[in-house]
Amino acid sequence: MKKIMFMILPITLFIFFFTTQLFFSPATKACAAVKTTNHSAKHSLYSSSLFSYNQTINPWNHTITLKSKRIMRKKEVIRSTLTLSKKGKKKQIYRAKFASLSSNGKKITYTITKKDQKKLCPSNRSKNGKYIVKSSLFSKRNILSYHERIPSNTIAGFIVNDIGKPLVKATVILNGKNKKITVRTDSHGYYKITADITTSKPHTISVSKSGYLSQSRKLKNKLSKGILCENFTLSKKRASCQANNHSIEFEIKKNQDQSLSNTAVYIVQKGTSTILFSGKTDSLGQLLFSNTDTFCNDEYSVIERSDPSNTTRVSIQKKYHPKSKNHFLITKDLLNHDKEYTIFVQDLSSSVQTPCSQTMQFSFRFSDFMTDHLYFSLHLSDCQTLSLQHITLQTKDITLLPTDFVSCSIYTSLKHTPFYTNEWHVSDISENLLSGLDIKKLCLPDGTYFIQFTLYNQTHTAKALSSVLPVSVLRGKAYADTIILQKAQKALSLNFAEYTSTSLQASFDLYQKKNHNYFYQTTLHSMPFFLAASGFQHTELWLAPLYQNEEYLLLPKKNSAFASSYYIFHTTLENTTPFDYQNPLTKYMLKIYCQNSNTSSFQKKVPNDFYEQSLYLLENDSFVLSQKEITQSQTTFPCISISYKRNGAFASMSVSKSSNAPRTFIYKKSGLITDIYLNHSSLKTNQPSYQ
Repeated sequence: MKKIMFMILPITLFIFFFTTQLFFSPATKACAAVKTTNHSAKHSLYSSSLFSYNQTINPWNHTITLKSKRIMRKKEVIRSTLTLSKKGKKKQIYRAKFASLSSNGKKITYTITKKDQKKLCPSNRSKNGKYIVKSSLFSKRNILSYHERIPSNTIAGFIVNDIGKPLVKATVILNGKNKKITVRTDSHGYYKITADITTSKPHTISVSKSGYLSQSRKLKNKLSKGILCENFTLSKKRASCQANNHSIEFEIKKNQDQSLSNTAVYIVQKGTSTILFSGKTDSLGQLLFSNTDTFCNDEYSVIERSDPSNTTRVSIQKKYHPKSKNHFLITKDLLNHDKEYTIFVQDLSSSVQTPCSQTMQFSFRFSDFMTDHLYFSLHLSDCQTLSLQHITLQTKDITLLPTDFVSCSIYTSLKHTPFYTNEWHVSDISENLLSGLDIKKLCLPDGTYFIQFTLYNQTHTAKALSSVLPVSVLRGKAYADTIILQKAQKALSLNFAEYTSTSLQASFDLYQKKNHNYFYQTTLHSMPFFLAASGFQHTELWLAPLYQNEEYLLLPKKNSAFASSYYIFHTTLENTTPFDYQNPLTKYMLKIYCQNSNTSSFQKKVPNDFYEQSLYLLENDSFVLSQKEITQSQTTFPCISISYKRNGAFASMSVSKSSNAPRTFIYKKSGLITDIYLNHSSLKTNQPSYQ
C-alpha cells in the first residue's frame, strides 16, 4: 500500500505541475487577453519592449515594418492593425492592415489601405512630416516619418549619352534669379532638384560632364503639382585633327534650288555691330570662311535652314572637304570656340526695285556643335512688294501747298546713306499722305529698317521733316509708330581760321544719330571766310534742316578749308529756330576751328561708334541656332521609362527617341512600378496611389 501511494504521489504532482504551467502559459494568457480585449480595449497583448519600427513609411508601396525580438506565429498577428495620425492633426486617421510575416517570424509588414494611400499622395508635399503610429499588439505609440515620392517643386530626370547609356556623376545646375543649386547624377544617371519653380523668376538648368558637350535649357513649364521632367542627351566631344581650326561654308539658294550669286554674308560677334569679316557668294551660290587651308578629313556639321518654313535640320557628316573654291582665309583669332556669333545673309543679286530674296539672320556657337567645321545650306524665299499703308504720317502746324512735294528715304543699318529715295507731289497724293504713295515695286526682305520723310517747297527748301525712325518690314508690309512731320529747324555755327585768304570754304556732312547708327542727312558748305577785327578769318555755317530733340554729327569734308575735328550736338528749343525765321540769329551753336588744306594734310576723324561697315542687328529679327535646333536633329532621348520593384528597388530602364509618352504602362501586369519621364512634362506613373 505504501509502495502504491509512493508511486501515485509523483504522478499527482506531475499532473498538477503541468496543469499549472498550461494555465499560466503565454498562449493561455493571449487567449485570455483576446477575450478581455473583446470587452475592453484598454488591455494589451504584449510588452512594448518586444517591438520596434523602421523609422520611415515606404512611399513606393506604403508599407510599415514592425520588428519583434521573439518569434511570432502568424495566427498571433494576422488580425493585428496599425493606426496613424499626423503629428498635430489627430483627427486625420490612416489605417494599415497586416500584409505578411517573415519566414523567421520576427518581421511583420503592414500595408496602408488603398483609400488612405491616395490620401497620402496629393503631389503637393502637404502630407510630408511625422506620424504617430499605434499598434493593436502593444500599447506604446511610436513616431514615423513620411515623404511623398512625387512631390511638388521638383525637377528630375536622367542624363544619358547619345546611345542611351546613363552618365554617372554628371553635374546638374539650376540657376534662378538669386539661387544656384548643384547636384550630381547617381549610378542610373538620375538627378532630382527641389526648388520653387512656380514663381515668375526665370530658371535655367545646365548639364555638364567631362568629355561631353554641355547643354543648358530654360524651364518654361511651371508645375504647381508633381515632378517636372527634364532629360538630357549629351554628345561626346570630337577632337579636331588640329586645335583651333574652324571653318564656315555656305551654299545659298532660292526655294526652287536656284543658286544665289552675289549674296552678301556678314559675320559679327553677337552684341556688337563691327563686322568681323564678310564676303559674297560666287556663281554657284557658295562661299567659304576658314582660319586654315588644311582640312584633314574631320567630321563636319551640316545645317539646313529654309525660309519661310523656318525649319532647321542638323546632321553629322564624315571626311570634310570644302566644296567651294570661293575661299576667304581669315586669321585664327576671328573664330573662337566659345564665343557667340551672328550671321547676316542678304541677297544682293538684284536691285531692291526688282524682286529679291529675304534676308536671314541667326546666332550660334561652335561649342554647341560636335564639330569645328560648319556647312550651312540656306534656302531664301522671294520678297513681296513693299506697302507703306500701315504707317500713319501726321503734320504739325504745317500748311500744305499744291507745289510742295514729299521725299521718302529708307536706310539700312549697313550703310549711312539711304539705299532708296523717292518723291511725290502733294497734289498727287491724298490727305494722309501715305495711302497714295507709289513705291514703284520696291521689294524689301523682312527685317528692321529706318525711314525718314521730308516736305519741300517748290525751291527744294525743306519746310518740315520727320526724325529717322525704325520701321519693321514683314512679308511686304511696313509697320512703325506714328511719324510726325514738324517744322524744319536751323542753327548757326561760327567758323574761324588763322590764314589770310578770303576765298576759302569749309564743308561738312550732317548725320542724325538713331539707335546706335548715323544716318546721312545732307552736305553743308560755309560762306567764304572774311577777315574779322580779331585778326582771324571768320565765316558762318547754317545747320539745317534739323529735328527737335535729336542728336547730330557734323563730320568735316576735304575742301579748301576743313575743320580739325568732328562735332556732336543736340537740338533744343534754346539753340535752334524754325527754318523760315527771318530775323538774324545772335547765338552760335558751335564754334569750329578750321585749317587751310594747302598747309596741312586732311585726316578724316570720326567717333568711335561711327563705322564705315557696321551691322546693327536687333535681337527680335534673329533666331538663335543653339541647342534647341541642334539637339532636335541629332540623337536625343526625350522619353525615358524606369521600372522599379514594389519596394522601390531599381528593376530596368528603357530610352526612346519618340517624344510621345506611352499610353499604357507595359509593366503594369508584371507587378512593377513604371515611371515615364517625358521632357517638359509632369512625371507619369502607374503607382496605384497616384492613379
